[in-house]
Order: sequence, then C-alpha cells, then structure tokens
Amino acid sequence: MDWKKEITIAHMVRQKIAEVDVAQIWIYPYPEVAATEKQVLELERKLEMSLSLDHKEFLLHANGWRSFYQAVDLFGIEELQSGSLHNTAQELLNSLGNLKDICGFDVNEVLPIAVSTEDIDLFLITNQRSRQSGLVFWFAGQLIDHFSSFEEWFLAMVDYNRLEYQGMIERN
Repeated sequence: MDWKKEITIAHMVRQKIAEVDVAQIWIYPYPEVAATEKQVLELERKLEMSLSLDHKEFLLHANGWRSFYQAVDLFGIEELQSGSLHNTAQELLNSLGNLKDICGFDVNEVLPIAVSTEDIDLFLITNQRSRQSGLVFWFAGQLIDHFSSFEEWFLAMVDYNRLEYQGMIERN
C-alpha cells in the first residue's frame, strides 16, 4: 500500500468535512510526523512482540493521528505503550468482559490501536501471540465490525469519514 498517498487522501477527506462542519463538531489536525525505524523497533522490544507489517508501515509514515475519525485517536508509538489514551483503551477493554466470547481472542492476544476521546469506541488489533495476527476489531460496548488487516481498517475508516462528509452536506 502507498501509505503516503492514502494518508494524504484521508487528510483531504477530513479537510472536506472541516469545510462543511459549520457547528465545529470535531477537530481536524494533521497526522503526526512519521516514527523512525528505531522508535518502532524500540516499541516492539518494549511490547515484546512484532507489529503487523501494515501497522508498522503506517507508523513509519504517521506516528498516530488525533481525531482520525470523529473523536477517535489513532495511536502512535507513545500511546501504544502508555499514557492517558492507552489507559482509557485498557479500561474500555476491561469493561468488555470476556473478550474471547465476543471475538474469539483473549485480552493477551490483542493490542489497542485507537480509542474515542468522547465515547466508548475502541479498536484492537490481534498480535503475534494470537492464532491470526493483524485482524482489527471495532468495539463500542459490543463488537461493531472487524477487518482482515490494519490496512483494510484504515481504508474503511476513511470511507466512514466520506459518509460523515455526505451526511453533513445533506444536513446543511
């Protein structure tokens, strides 16, 4: 995947939403500056696991993105291991109860990658400890959707942003 191109498209879609968001419902920051190979390797060392290749490639192009989708923050290196967003994600993960009953994976088989700062949306990716790494799950109190890869999830969220834009145009 051409991450530079896809991140640019995602940003352009977010900017189109900003243009029609007359009530200023959301904020529209740029994605964060790319992580370095060294930062990604250090993260993997601290987490004691490898990230999926597409997730890693994303981080090497954008080290996270505040309000990537509505109030959902896509984690960068720091949030993947600590901080208030990480803690919020862990609390939401714990609130789901027995994760295996919901999506077939245990808590130790997933890594939070994004969380809403205003709601209960939580996004998890299966890690290398699982039988199938790289799957992404969207929860909001229950399982909302699942995706076969980080790449598929990213593109789907851009599509959700496009729908947000269309909805705002129709309301205005």
